[in-house]
Amino acid sequence: MMSSVTALRLKPYDCSSQEGRSKERYRRIALSSLTSGLAKFISILTTLVSVPLTLNYLGAERYGLWMTASSIIVVLGFSDLGMSSGLLNAIAKAHGNEDKQSAIVSVSSTFYLLSLIAIIITVVFFLIYPFVSWGKVFNVSASQAASEAGPAMMVLMMLFAINLPLSIVQRVQWGFQEGYVNDLYQIGGNILGLCGIVIATNLKLGLPWLIIFFLGFTLLSTLTNYIVQLHFKRRWLRPQIKLMNFKVARKIISNGSILLILTIMTLIGFQTDALFISHFHGAAAVADYSVVQKLSTIAILYWVFINALWPAYGEAFARNDHAWIKKTIVRSLRISIIGGLIIGGGLFFLGNQILKIWVGNAVIVDESLLLGFAVFIFFNGLIGSVAVVYNAGPLIQKQIIPFICATLCALLLKYFIAKHGGANYIIWSTTISFACFYLIPCSLMLMRTYSYQPNH
Repeated sequence: MMSSVTALRLKPYDCSSQEGRSKERYRRIALSSLTSGLAKFISILTTLVSVPLTLNYLGAERYGLWMTASSIIVVLGFSDLGMSSGLLNAIAKAHGNEDKQSAIVSVSSTFYLLSLIAIIITVVFFLIYPFVSWGKVFNVSASQAASEAGPAMMVLMMLFAINLPLSIVQRVQWGFQEGYVNDLYQIGGNILGLCGIVIATNLKLGLPWLIIFFLGFTLLSTLTNYIVQLHFKRRWLRPQIKLMNFKVARKIISNGSILLILTIMTLIGFQTDALFISHFHGAAAVADYSVVQKLSTIAILYWVFINALWPAYGEAFARNDHAWIKKTIVRSLRISIIGGLIIGGGLFFLGNQILKIWVGNAVIVDESLLLGFAVFIFFNGLIGSVAVVYNAGPLIQKQIIPFICATLCALLLKYFIAKHGGANYIIWSTTISFACFYLIPCSLMLMRTYSYQPNH
């Protein structure tokens, strides 16, 4: 704890020595963890304010139209082919090797390829737009909602296309272990977005304009970050079309596609519980489960440090600083164990009391469900601490088979537990599968890999 507090200083350490680089990594990890937690806290607060504000203003059908259209945009996020994550690893490696040329070529290649994808998506959308009955697509009945469906989808698509190439600035900052800078811009974006909602609702604007004010103001924060980062702070890094290199882009896509596949499998393995519960026990049974699931996201307060480790590991891999990697793996696992015991234990022993304060007497859950999520929180922290090591360096491909096995096992267990057991026990399918088929084998591979690495 004292080491973490000491690391929270604004002045960088001298990176000319191995000890200085180690301290600087921990400093940036501590800062990124702190600001990431703050950004997520602000995001939750703005959501708590914006949801009732927009729901009451738009009404159930128009609000549902917005949420449904937004979900389509979320799916389109996979159209970047994992290049964002691949760029993060490329920047971290270039940073570790002190290779500015590799960094600028990676940024330029990713930026212009994402711009091309954005243009293609935009052109295709405008070609099909006149032939689609958007009101029927979203199954809205009110005339106002039907008339706003198409324009709302168009606005969301345009904002998505603009944001796609600009979003590289976030990965660049994470690659340089400056995630705390991006977090501050995200906080500003969330506050601006909330201001946009207040302005739009007071002006009594329609749904398309509400989306423009909300997401447009948020996009303004990303644009500002992009300009400051790549045109002022690191002018040498600004994208140049002459440096576009398809070989480099292909390598980034290759690295990022692995992470994309793992992300998709994570969604399948971790986020399909409600489907199985609803199928075998009815939609009403999902309510209690989903409320506890949402409550369990409080674990994000200590999981934020795991993501902050990603670029630090990448830079350490590039410098072959295996002693630091070994030491940090052990430290991160200790933090995960402590955090998992505290938050998981708190959920188990205080869960119903917290739920009563939060939602009243509408939901009272069985202790077996609380225990399942408490154990899940504990193991998920350990899984994340191991996964981030693989994601950041040359070991990335070695986790694919364990991840596939864990995902398939989780789906099979979900089916059998949901069918023959109860909804309260389905969370164990994810915990058992990923603990047995991912955490254990991947931990053993790390131990075997680093047992042969020198300590200095």
